[in-house]
Amino acid sequence: MRLVESLPKNVNIKCYFDNYFTSVGLLRELKQKGILAVGNIRCNRLEGCPLKAEKELRKEGRGSYDTIVTLEGDVAVLRWQDNGIVTLASTYVGVGEVFPVRRWSKATKEHINVTCPEVVKEYNSFMGGVDKMDFLLPLYPMCARTKKWPVRVISHFASFAVVNSWLEYLKVAQEHNIPAKKAQDLLEFQNNVAMALIMCNQSAAKKRGRPSSHDAQVSQIRDSFASKVFFRHMFVHESTATQSHGFCICMFSTLSRH
Repeated sequence: MRLVESLPKNVNIKCYFDNYFTSVGLLRELKQKGILAVGNIRCNRLEGCPLKAEKELRKEGRGSYDTIVTLEGDVAVLRWQDNGIVTLASTYVGVGEVFPVRRWSKATKEHINVTCPEVVKEYNSFMGGVDKMDFLLPLYPMCARTKKWPVRVISHFASFAVVNSWLEYLKVAQEHNIPAKKAQDLLEFQNNVAMALIMCNQSAAKKRGRPSSHDAQVSQIRDSFASKVFFRHMFVHESTATQSHGFCICMFSTLSRH
C-alpha cells in the first residue's frame, strides 16, 4: 500500500499486478482509496468464490469463461480458458465486450479465433510491459565484482533505465517508419549508451603539431558510430569536443557532421 500513497485519489488511476500481490482484500482497500485495479489472482485467495472448476472450462474448450461479482458489487472475478486457465480479479471491468483474438491451434495446425473477455485484454495491454521487462533485464545485466548491496541496487536500476530507454527507442523508430531489421537490438543499444557516457566528458585543449593517438582514437570511434542507424536517425544527443572545435557524436550523418 505504501507504493500508492503518493498517487492522487479518485482520478481514474489504475494499477495492474500479478498473482504474487493480488487478493480480494487488497482490491477492495485500493478501491476505497479511489484507485482501480486489475490483477491475476491465485486460486487459494478467492475466498470461496464459486467459479466453475478448471476441469469444466477445459471441457468447454478455449475461449470459455465464467465470472462472479461480489455481493457488494465492488470486485469481479473471472476465469478464462486459453492455453491454460487464467483467473483475474478487477474493481472496474469484467467480461465487458468480448473480443476475438488469434491463437495457434496445435490440433488443427493453424491460427484460430478465440473469444477473449475485456478484462483479459485490459490486463494484457498494460501488464505486458512488466513481463517484457522481467524477460529483458537478465539478458545483458550490468555485473559488478562486489557483494555490496548499494552497488548491486545501482547496477540494477541502471539496467532498468537502459531497457526502458531501448523500448522507447523502438517506439520512436516505428513512428519514423524505420524497418525493424535496421533498428538496434538491446545489446547494441546498451553498448552505444555506455560508449556515449564514456565520451561525454572527453575534451582536449588546442594542440600544435600532429594529432595525438587519443585524437585518432576519438575519430575512429566517431566514424564507427556514423555507421549506426541509431545515430543516423538522431535519437540520442551527446556532445563531445576535440581539439579546437566540438562535434556531436550522435547528431551527424554519413555525409556531413555538425
